[in-house]
Amino acid sequence: MKKHPEMTAMTRQRIIDAFWHLYENSPIEQIRIKEIAGTAGINRSTFYQYFNDIYDIRRQEEDRIIAYILEHKDLATPDTGFQDAISGITEMYQHNGRYICILLGEHGDPSFSIMLKDRLLHKFERLHSLPDDAMARTAFHFGIGGLLTAFQYWYLSRPQEPLNDFVSLANSLISHGIFPTIAELASPRHAD
Repeated sequence: MKKHPEMTAMTRQRIIDAFWHLYENSPIEQIRIKEIAGTAGINRSTFYQYFNDIYDIRRQEEDRIIAYILEHKDLATPDTGFQDAISGITEMYQHNGRYICILLGEHGDPSFSIMLKDRLLHKFERLHSLPDDAMARTAFHFGIGGLLTAFQYWYLSRPQEPLNDFVSLANSLISHGIFPTIAELASPRHAD
């Protein structure tokens, strides 16, 4: 009996959705395939038609998210500066923010952050003539790590924070630096 591609895709997505639902609240070590199957409304044996184990789901989802980021947005170019990077990270969080926050959160995968930064660095190096030295890489990791953390914080609190305000803040942080921006935000004219 041949399976219908639409049904196969729907079943696979139900398994993935169940995984994210459980992973959002529990460390991966505490999630059982039986729980995923029950949440997805499938038999345990059906799970194994799509994935080897729970870590396979996470790895495939991490790969999907990183591929989306790398395929859908370019990092800053000499013509646009970091505006495109901010726009790209914003788009990334709008499409995958929940999942990225889970992966970077307390139950997440510490290696995801490293893998994401390394892949972004590789793409950035292709677009720019970044020197091949530790200081240049440190500067890149500082900048991208700060942006990812700030966007994660914004994403989790965004009902109170309009996107345009955050983009302005990120631009100020990049253009003027951290401490001048904080001083500006603390000035009396921002107290209103």
